[in-house]
This record gives sequence, C-alpha cells and structure tokens, in this order.
Amino acid sequence: MGRWDRVGWHAEPVMKALGKGFGKDSFRIKGLIDAADGNVIKAAVDAGKTYTLGSGSETFEIGTDHVTFTEKLPADIFSAPMTDATVYVDVALTPDLEAEGYAREVIRRIQDMRKQLDLAVEDNINVEASVGNKRVLALLMDNAMIALIADEVRAKLFGFSKDGSTPDSSRFTSVKEWDVEGVAMTIGIAKAE
Repeated sequence: MGRWDRVGWHAEPVMKALGKGFGKDSFRIKGLIDAADGNVIKAAVDAGKTYTLGSGSETFEIGTDHVTFTEKLPADIFSAPMTDATVYVDVALTPDLEAEGYAREVIRRIQDMRKQLDLAVEDNINVEASVGNKRVLALLMDNAMIALIADEVRAKLFGFSKDGSTPDSSRFTSVKEWDVEGVAMTIGIAKAE
C-alpha cells in the first residue's frame, strides 16, 4: 500500500476537559496524548472505550471528552470531505506526470503558432524546439513524449535542439520564445512540403 499506509489520525488534547478531569496532571497527560498513536486512541474511543495512558502505577484513562482528532496525511495527499465519504487524492508529481505536463505545454505553444500562421488543421509541419532547462529537456526527450507532441501538432519532423541552440530562423516560418512554467523554450515551426 506504500504512502497510503501513512493516512491516519492525530489525537489532540482538549485542555479544558483534561483540566477538569485531571487537575495538575493535565499538562503531563497532554504530553502523553501528543506522543501516543492517534489511530489507537481513536479506535478505542470510537468503540466506546477509554484509552489508558502512562505506565506502572501512574495511568490515566482518556475518554471521548479528553481528545479530538485531526487527519494526518502524507505530504502529497489531499483530502476532500463530502457528505457520506472523504475523497483522497495523491497529488505527488511523478517524472511521467511532469513530462506529460511539459509536453502538453509545448503542444499548446505550437498550436498557438500554427494558428498565427493560419495553417489548416490538416497541414503537416516541421518543428524544432530548444529547452533552456536540461532536466526538463531530459523529461521531454522520452520517445513517448516526442511521439505525443508530434502526433498532436501534426509534425512530419519534430525534434529538440540537443546542444541548446535555438531553431534557425532561416529554416522556419515562425520562431518564438516562450516561458513555460519558468523554463525558457524557443520553438520554430514551418509548413511541411
């Protein structure tokens, strides 16, 4: 199950109730609650039982009045409570998702350029793109990403400048610089013969 194992509960002491029930020991009990496994305390309280904190001769019975619970989620998990359920979404950005995101941004820029050149939908083009960030370039150099971009924009020839040079304006009808999520890109397109 991996990262989802870490979805759980954090027990939070209700100081007013602890003060009433335990007096001078309330701050020590607060520390014990903070250090305890919230999932275990919640399971006991939800079952209508008390939960015993402490050890040896010093134990304290914690009940439903003494604690509230907040959801404890891994860093990249987002929750959305609904009427009858809670939806959890893993929002971690994997390299594959990041690559596809950048590919979609490149496609969008090329489509804008096609529109500016008033190309027909069925017109094929030749495209060269220069990417100013080596990590992003490496993500986009994947054969699946190249095929995705080429297919979406109807490119007969499509490639990335490997040496960081910008597309040669003598070979392309339109060469434009773009800022894609903070990454400088230069894209050249021309109608394919």
